[in-house]
Amino acid sequence: MTNAPYVWTGGCACGAVRFEVQGRRVVVGDCHCRMCQRSVGAGAVAWATLRRERLTIVRGEPRWWRSSAVAERGFCGDCGASLFFRALTDAPLLDVIAVAFDHPGALAPSFAIWIGSRQPWVHLDPSLPAYEGAGPDRDPVAAMPAPPPEEGLRWQEGGPVDAVQVARLFEAVGFSQRNDPAFLQAAIDGARWVITVWRGPLLVGFARAISDGVSNAYISAVAVRPDHQGQGLGRALMQRLMGGRESVKFVLQARPEVQGLYRSLGYVDATEMLVRGRAG
Repeated sequence: MTNAPYVWTGGCACGAVRFEVQGRRVVVGDCHCRMCQRSVGAGAVAWATLRRERLTIVRGEPRWWRSSAVAERGFCGDCGASLFFRALTDAPLLDVIAVAFDHPGALAPSFAIWIGSRQPWVHLDPSLPAYEGAGPDRDPVAAMPAPPPEEGLRWQEGGPVDAVQVARLFEAVGFSQRNDPAFLQAAIDGARWVITVWRGPLLVGFARAISDGVSNAYISAVAVRPDHQGQGLGRALMQRLMGGRESVKFVLQARPEVQGLYRSLGYVDATEMLVRGRAG
């Protein structure tokens, strides 16, 4: 099994747009410019600056509007929550609103910029550097803290797995396949690899693959309970399923809203494939 990378998750207020950030390098600062104040509706906005390639949209798509001659801002088209800021050029950096992360408590600002337009009722931390303008160039050099531990979760590889629990999980996520326990038990027993994650007696995540064990594998199901989504469990299930099996070619089917996650794990669109559907 390979070691899972650092992954931070986040999203908008309504959940229509979800994202992941990989890697540990980020720098966080408060911006007091008038455009940020108006765009977000706050006296100052804490932005996390990171390399663009570290960000993956795993659900939905943000909308963008050009807020100046040099930059644009990303937001959720459903709830209107502000999320991103990027230059119109191919600059390597991107800003994510710090509080859009699921666990923003560790992302304390380390400087302040554009304080010339700071509102008089907004307090400046005297211990932090403050700049009248944009300040110095900021390539993320600070280590992003590790995500909070998966408290209360138990991972299991292989069986036994209660097919009734799997059926309930599939119903919760809206899988349309047959969910009667006898059918699912046969499917589980016929799988080469099965990964499950539990919170106490409750099954909250499940993944299985059919394989010859050496060259090819078909991932037939990956599911995470809706109340546990957005915490990186889907990625962790996939990493555990594929870990240590670099010689195996994995294939899967995925709904459009989660294809970004799989692409970030190395999957690409396949054009030379045919599918024969199930009867009935």
